[in-house]
Amino acid sequence: FLEFEELIYKTVPVNSNVKLNVLEGFGLPADALITPDSITLSGLASDLEAIQEWQSQDIELGNVSENVEMELMLQVPEKFNLELNVQSVQFLQEVSAVEFFEMEIPISVSNVPDGYRVTLIPDVAMIYFDAFANRIEEIDPEDFKILADFSSVNINSDSEVPLSLVDSSRQSTNIFIQSSEVDFILYEE
Repeated sequence: FLEFEELIYKTVPVNSNVKLNVLEGFGLPADALITPDSITLSGLASDLEAIQEWQSQDIELGNVSENVEMELMLQVPEKFNLELNVQSVQFLQEVSAVEFFEMEIPISVSNVPDGYRVTLIPDVAMIYFDAFANRIEEIDPEDFKILADFSSVNINSDSEVPLSLVDSSRQSTNIFIQSSEVDFILYEE
């Protein structure tokens, strides 16, 4: 007596096996876009049960300095009774130059002693950072926060307050502040 197994369909994500080696001074500002990002398999339930994703062909590209767009073939099923609804997907990887930028950021203050108000000299700080050239318009000075924290300052003897970067844009790396401290004047209220 023969036992028959039901033919089923299963949708799984596509995993691209593309390795890009970008030239120095370039980077990948976002994950690759794969279209469609998932495929539908058909086959026996016992064959599909363990499949959680489907792999693309292995590709390695070197000296990449511009966007990569290509048709990416999917791996061929090892079992003859598995079928894919598509044999390939579209692969798009954005590539951008990484450049050095500078930006002037207002300085916030914290822990000013009670009964005083403060003036910082200057009240802005210059920061320097690396970012993707094609994403610089997405970076705003409000993405950064530089703090002058008076908690460690002796107001009777110190004339400078240390600065620290407490928040930054996710689009930037290698951030540093031009000056690690600024002068201040305290006024009694």
